[in-house]
Amino acid sequence: MNKDFLAIKAAGKVTVSLVKDGESTPIASFHNDLQDTGLEVIAQALCDTSSINYMYLLYTNAASPTDIITTGSLTAEDLQETDMDKGFIRVPISGRSVAETVLTFQGVTIAAATAAAEASGSPAVTDGTSNFYAAGLVMAPVAADALDILFSAAQFTNQEGNFFITKIANAQIGISWEVTISKGA
Repeated sequence: MNKDFLAIKAAGKVTVSLVKDGESTPIASFHNDLQDTGLEVIAQALCDTSSINYMYLLYTNAASPTDIITTGSLTAEDLQETDMDKGFIRVPISGRSVAETVLTFQGVTIAAATAAAEASGSPAVTDGTSNFYAAGLVMAPVAADALDILFSAAQFTNQEGNFFITKIANAQIGISWEVTISKGA
């Protein structure tokens, strides 16, 4: 590697949990797909702890989730579905930490975020019906607008290509999102 050039490589893991009565039970882990805009956001995240500040949790009330696009520059508007059975919840980052080269972000669905999603036209999140199938880690330059920069996305898939987390009564969906940054060619 040329000493005048530094390439940054990033990889990540998304762990989905059910959060009930203050206890978090991990359900599954997935690798995330980093976006084309990722390096710009990584640089800002290293300099400014308020830059990556929201997660999106995509859900459907239909029988099966659909794929999301995980390359290119996407915004929150791109994630909004016209299908009345699909929606997303915009969840504020509730915790963050840095340990050596690993940035970790945490978010949990909360009643206020769910109500805001429904008020903006997303379908109601319903116990036993709503299936969460993907997540996005975003930078919201303006908290009040939905033109957020999608830094990373994860589709909740297993080896058969289908997996989702069904909302259960009295529980929230929690996400722990680890991004490992390393130098490379």
